[in-house]
Amino acid sequence: ETPKEENQNSTQPDCRQKTLSYLQEKIEVERNYKLFFVLLSLGGLLACLSLFFLPIIIISPRKFVSFFSLGSLLILISFLFIYGTKSYFEKLFSKERYIFTIMFFASIFLGIFCAIINSYFFLSLLCAGIQVFTLVIFTLSFIPGGQSGISAIFSSFSTFLPSFLRSN
Repeated sequence: ETPKEENQNSTQPDCRQKTLSYLQEKIEVERNYKLFFVLLSLGGLLACLSLFFLPIIIISPRKFVSFFSLGSLLILISFLFIYGTKSYFEKLFSKERYIFTIMFFASIFLGIFCAIINSYFFLSLLCAGIQVFTLVIFTLSFIPGGQSGISAIFSSFSTFLPSFLRSN
């Protein structure tokens, strides 16, 4: 790139930055610890209730996915009241996390759609699997040193999968 093109690219915000700015303008909340604990507790309760339906997930994934999705959504929203809008969205959509954030939100909303609005059996199971996977990765990305944990998971998975496929 020429210096002129490079300068133009650095002054034009990318899609992630535009979305982040838009969300920060439209959604502004103040720190509220009571609301944080209420939403976190409700989300945790729904997530715990979903575990009661885990043994029958193969027969009827609808109940597990709906409780787990709603619980995850409430837990995500609760942290908005601890960090504040700007700080929380910057954390969610940072370069290291934005792919997992989008995957996690998509799996939550798709899970709610498949389990509550329409009864798609296999899609509900798929959403449950994606949600659990992205929840683990998403949570690890917020823990100090979690990025190295994510790298270790992906490297072990990438070595396990080829050997598993060769053995079958």
